[in-house]
Amino acid sequence: MYTSLYPQKSKTNFAPTVSVKLGRVYDIVLDENHPDYKIHKTVGVVRYNIFDEDSFSEDPSNLFMAYPYDATNRTYPLKGEIVEIIGGPRDDEDRSDSVYKTFYGRVISGWNAVNHNSLPQGDTKEVVETDLGKDIEELKINPLYPNPGDTIIDSRFGNSIRLSGYRGNKSILTDRENSGKPFTIISNGRQSDENYLLPVQEDVNTDMSSIYLVSDHLIPLKQARIKLDSNVVKTVHTDKYRGNQIVLTSGRLVFNSKEEDIIFTSKESFTVSSLDVCIDGEDYISLDAKKIYLGSNAMVADTQQGTPEPAVLGHQLDDFLTSLLDELNRLANSFNQLVAPGNVTPVMKSASMSLKSRVKSLRGFLNDSGPSRMKSDKVFVHSNKIVTNKDSNKF
Repeated sequence: MYTSLYPQKSKTNFAPTVSVKLGRVYDIVLDENHPDYKIHKTVGVVRYNIFDEDSFSEDPSNLFMAYPYDATNRTYPLKGEIVEIIGGPRDDEDRSDSVYKTFYGRVISGWNAVNHNSLPQGDTKEVVETDLGKDIEELKINPLYPNPGDTIIDSRFGNSIRLSGYRGNKSILTDRENSGKPFTIISNGRQSDENYLLPVQEDVNTDMSSIYLVSDHLIPLKQARIKLDSNVVKTVHTDKYRGNQIVLTSGRLVFNSKEEDIIFTSKESFTVSSLDVCIDGEDYISLDAKKIYLGSNAMVADTQQGTPEPAVLGHQLDDFLTSLLDELNRLANSFNQLVAPGNVTPVMKSASMSLKSRVKSLRGFLNDSGPSRMKSDKVFVHSNKIVTNKDSNKF
């Protein structure tokens, strides 16, 4: 005979004592499609048998019901898993000794396995097919090796959170120098070993997605790109850097701001290395610095050796070429008016007409009355001084 699940008044104080039993889960309510669903409060409710009790039944009408014990931190059990069964008060106003309902707590780690700990009914020495519920397959997920004092949240699916610091025999981040310094690893989708009961360590290069928050640790990340030629001061690669840093790695990273800005600030360099770098702006793209280098050679020429090639200012070039063409046109007119002996005059007049025609054609590139064929209507550079209408005639 089992003791009551429900709290009993203590003889020494007014606090009730609670008896804990074990129950084998048969079914669980996950949504409104379940026959036991009534209102939202029934989500997470399980049907269970008392563990190792002779009156085993799979008839739902003969099974007990239990509610999640903790509303803020839940692990929903699978079919066949053993859970703690605890009595507690109802959520209505009547809280007399006879008005209680049943709750379930932690899943008992019968197999000490990560994916499931389902124990079949009856003689567990017999080989039976594992039934975890409808459309639920057994997954081969390795647990994690712990370091001393770790806090580890390890799910059934190969995603985990590790709060760590002390040096462990299997740790790849800690050594004698940084033992005791905190680091956090959030990992999603780690590789499984053939023997899925053996513990493993997170792997920043093979796990599907990872976030590493470290304080004085080397992270052995193999960077997707190592080309950093645009940096004046060479950036230390991730696997060589030891200090406070956060490393995110995955098959793809997306930063999306639904309402306002995305802001990146850095005391030192902001480095981007990729096969292609594409930047799209709806209204404009603005770059500003004391100097802007296009191509690593430009930076080298300015900072180390040689003479850098500056960008041409469109308006200034336009004014210069306009003045030059105007002078050539006046020269052509002068040639056309010259009178010289012999055959010189016809030759000069012919050259004059040819030059005037060519000047007119070249003026079409500048197009004073409309868009210039030389100047971009999209890309603009910083001027050495403010150009005014007065300045445009200085040539």
